[in-house]
Amino acid sequence: MGEFRIGRTFARHSYPDTPRRVNAASFARNAAIGPDTSPVDISDAGTQLPWLLIESGAVAGVNVPITPRATGRMLITGEISIANTAEGALDVQAQIQVDGSTQTFPLLEKITVPAGGFGVIPIVAVPPLMTVGTTKNISILLTASAEGLQLSPESSEINIQEVPLATG
Repeated sequence: MGEFRIGRTFARHSYPDTPRRVNAASFARNAAIGPDTSPVDISDAGTQLPWLLIESGAVAGVNVPITPRATGRMLITGEISIANTAEGALDVQAQIQVDGSTQTFPLLEKITVPAGGFGVIPIVAVPPLMTVGTTKNISILLTASAEGLQLSPESSEINIQEVPLATG
């Protein structure tokens, strides 16, 4: 194994090269941005966020696919930008869906968007363990308190990444 010297030219100590990890786990990840260039209305009955571009090359739409490779533990992060075109303040909430089913884990992010203003919903969620090797579709369901809210074009994002399980 090669060695290299640290410090002065005539130093007497050297340290071995750091060994590389062998058989490191390969973790799944995917990301998306959207919606497209036109605003998307958020209804009081619920609207799924349509993604313009999905990193894995999947067809643009409301689903971001992920296939766990190692642990099945996913971390979902992102942000959703919303504009209020109504004359009064409106509430909006975001929920994560897995294969079209709204999840019960604690993500029910709700914000109030002022009249004529903008709001950002932060997304940080860890859904229940997913089966390794099985593709799941992740989507975001938005629900407004009344008509007048819109998704701001090309200003929302989602990142889904598989993470190691705690071993302690």
